[in-house]
Amino acid sequence: MVSGVTQPKTLNFQALKRLHLATLITKTGLTSVTNTTLGNWIAAGCPTNADGTLNTIYVLAWLAAERRKKPARPAASAIEKLRQAQAERVEFELERRRGEYVLKADVIEQARQVGQRIRRRMEMIEKRHGRQVGNDLREMVDDLCRELGLGARDEE
Repeated sequence: MVSGVTQPKTLNFQALKRLHLATLITKTGLTSVTNTTLGNWIAAGCPTNADGTLNTIYVLAWLAAERRKKPARPAASAIEKLRQAQAERVEFELERRRGEYVLKADVIEQARQVGQRIRRRMEMIEKRHGRQVGNDLREMVDDLCRELGLGARDEE
C-alpha cells in the first residue's frame, strides 16, 4: 500500500446509514431522497435494522410496494396542457366544418333570416287578403314565437 493514499470506504448495503442511502438513491436518478424523506418513509412503515440502519434491498422493495399501492399519475406540464388544448381546438374546428357542431351566431343569423322571410310573406298575405287576415296571422306567429322562447315579432 502506498503511503499517503487513503483507501475508499466500502459500504455495507445491508446496513446503510440514512444519509448514505439517501445519497445512493438520489444518485441513481430514480428519485430525489433526503434524510427527511427517509424519516417519513420509516414513519410510514419502511423496515429498518435493529440498530437503525437500513437494508437497501428491503427499503427498495418497500418503496416499490408503496408505489404499487398508489399508482403515480404523471403530472401534465403546462406545455402538454397547451398542446392538448390546441389539439382539441383543431379537432373541434374540423368537426364544425363537417357540420357536427354549429356556432350560436350561425343559428341566430339563420333564425333572423327565417324571421325576415316570414314577415315578408305575412305582408304579402295582408296585401292579398286584407288587413284583418294579416293581423290574425301575425298574432298567431307571435304566440308561437313566445311559446318557443324566441320572442314576439315586435320584441326584435
